[in-house]
Amino acid sequence: MKILVVDDHRLFLEGLQSILADLYPQHEVVTFSSCRPAIDSIDEGAHYDMMLIDLLLPGLNGLDFLQSLRQRQIKSSVIVVSSSTEEQKIQSSLDLGAMGFIPKYYSGEEFRKAIHQVLQGEKYLPREFSHLAARSSARDADANTATEPQTAVVLYGRRREILDLIAAGHSNKAIAQILNITEPTVKTHVASLFRLLDVNNRTACVMKGRQLGLIS
Repeated sequence: MKILVVDDHRLFLEGLQSILADLYPQHEVVTFSSCRPAIDSIDEGAHYDMMLIDLLLPGLNGLDFLQSLRQRQIKSSVIVVSSSTEEQKIQSSLDLGAMGFIPKYYSGEEFRKAIHQVLQGEKYLPREFSHLAARSSARDADANTATEPQTAVVLYGRRREILDLIAAGHSNKAIAQILNITEPTVKTHVASLFRLLDVNNRTACVMKGRQLGLIS
């Protein structure tokens, strides 16, 4: 798994990088201090399974970054991490596809819980902002009703391999052995596939994958 972190405060950036390295020592953490080089890396072919983005950044801000991801149809789990707790900005980030919001004043343990929840395919918000998730879900439902069907999903790397192995009937344990990765990592990718394909079980995942031409 590859994780992107964008924040212009070096001390916080290094602290978050340390937390992620402790949580996922087998995964690569890539850091940038502004959005433009992060977007350039994506345009050059980099794929990130998770992104943690500050809202208040020089030049392009976090909302600009989320909008860029939407325009490029990038399907990654994005968490906004910010010292700003302005409801309108948090709501806007959710409307643009963010999977959660973590205040910068959170402890390392709270960061761990939030990141784990998002990697399981669930949205995360502090209790005092939980009402914003319902608003965002309602807007998503309205948008899906009013717009054309969703464009094709594009899968890269591990997710594509794991989808093929699920289609072949392999269990998470077998997939982990075949790909030489841990079973929890497989579960994380499977949860991500379910979210991307908008399904809730392996059979539906395979059926949707075949419908979209993702499985031969």
